[in-house]
Amino acid sequence: MTLPVLPPPSSGRTALPPEDLARAYREAAALQLKARQSLIHQIEAFEPDWLTGNVHTEICAALDTVISRVEYGAKNASTTDGGPRMIFETPPGIGKTLMCGVHLIAHGLGRHPEWQFIYVTHGFDKAADVGVDTRRRILDPRFQELFPDLIIDKSANAKDFFTTTEGGKVTFTGVGGDALGKRAHILIVDDPFKNEQEARSEHHQKEVLKFVLSVAESRLHPFGAIVVIHQRWHVEDLIGRLEKLKARPYAIHSYPMMATEDCAWRKKGDSVHIERFSNEWCRLTKATKIEAGEEWIWSAMYQQKPTLDSGMLFKREWFKLLPRDKFPPNLSWYVTTDFATTEGRGDMSVSRPFAVDEYDNIYYDDPFCQQVSPDERDKATFDIYERVGGKAIFVEKGVLLNAARGNFRREQEKRRVYPRIVEIARTTNKGSHASALVGHMSQGKVFHVDSTFTREVVIPQYMNFTGERGVNEEDDIVDADMLPLLAWKDVRRPAPLVALPNIDPTPALNLLILAGFKKVKKASYQWTAADDDEDDDDELLSGE
Repeated sequence: MTLPVLPPPSSGRTALPPEDLARAYREAAALQLKARQSLIHQIEAFEPDWLTGNVHTEICAALDTVISRVEYGAKNASTTDGGPRMIFETPPGIGKTLMCGVHLIAHGLGRHPEWQFIYVTHGFDKAADVGVDTRRRILDPRFQELFPDLIIDKSANAKDFFTTTEGGKVTFTGVGGDALGKRAHILIVDDPFKNEQEARSEHHQKEVLKFVLSVAESRLHPFGAIVVIHQRWHVEDLIGRLEKLKARPYAIHSYPMMATEDCAWRKKGDSVHIERFSNEWCRLTKATKIEAGEEWIWSAMYQQKPTLDSGMLFKREWFKLLPRDKFPPNLSWYVTTDFATTEGRGDMSVSRPFAVDEYDNIYYDDPFCQQVSPDERDKATFDIYERVGGKAIFVEKGVLLNAARGNFRREQEKRRVYPRIVEIARTTNKGSHASALVGHMSQGKVFHVDSTFTREVVIPQYMNFTGERGVNEEDDIVDADMLPLLAWKDVRRPAPLVALPNIDPTPALNLLILAGFKKVKKASYQWTAADDDEDDDDELLSGE
């Protein structure tokens, strides 16, 4: 419901009956109160085509917190350690500029006409457009009813800069623009990259970071806030680089187009904004990107999971995907793991089935990968072990100690299944641990199951894996995959299958052929180096 502009009751310029006019004023007053106090209600009041989703409610609530914290910091500047830093990773099309640019500035100025804002985007033209849109909202008569103290100073009223009569200033600029001489209570960085080429250029990545940290941030009041919002392009885009800062970390709010796990307001696989993007639209968009060979677009721009073009250790062209039903029949199956050692810290527990063939090729199937309790973890591990008919379970040495080992033993006693446990010691050098897996993959001896999980989780983890401990936040799958190669002697190949030749119907000849084979399984035989001595053959034919 948009906010109406109503004439004063005494003006006589309304044809409404007195009781209807009174009700209209009550409704308008209620809307005005909400719009003064809440960013999302302001947007709903001024944007007739706006469709509010849970994602907008959540983002706007966070932005309301930004304003509140800057208000507190301004009153307690001597005790604050700095204002909030927030990152919002969002897919295209959800109205991020309208929320975090136009209305955040208008709302902040409405509550504090003396505040100063700097808005930064990829180019000056877009910055000027946002400036025009912001000014137009503020000059709307409905907005003037909301915030009558906010008046734009007509003496400083350009597309990219305006002031208020209370001393407020708003600057709209592009990356690399002039922000000197300006100050800011809130610095907004919105879409600092114009396109893929800029986002993937290492030079431009560094220039954007330099501008934000050395130019724009230096204009910030000590208690001021920084809001960064853009869709992901690359692991080293602005968000990727800001995420690494530890001294004053950014709070990260990530919104993939399709949920990767259940949350308070959507289930795994649901759209981020169901009011506009249906689940079917998301599914078809994803399928189209993958079919066109532009899988990175879906992963980065829509799912906020960018990957390196070429990994530091693993290369994209090494990945050989194979449908599960195309796995060879003669395989030895195992389970490799990467168990979370501390519950509740966000670490994933991984139990991954893998197999080897007689030529030392490795086949990785989809894993169990969740943040769960030790009991649930062990149950999932044994489920996989029994399903594939595993020969051993590989675990990192020291993980199954004390209580964890007790859980594991209880699970195997309950099932009466006692697998061979191969415990492998690791050092802190993940890069050296990965070398054997790198060698296998580079020689084309590793196959991954062709699945959504492989494309959306496994490959990005591999591509982002650096081998440096503490650098990769998500490398659980790679850790599990490389574990058995650290104890390759414990991985036993299956006996090769040899097909029986066409057997002559002559019984004596059949006996001769079968004498050279040892039956290893039903309808499968293995040659056992039978003696080819002609005398032995004669004895066999004569029945002696």
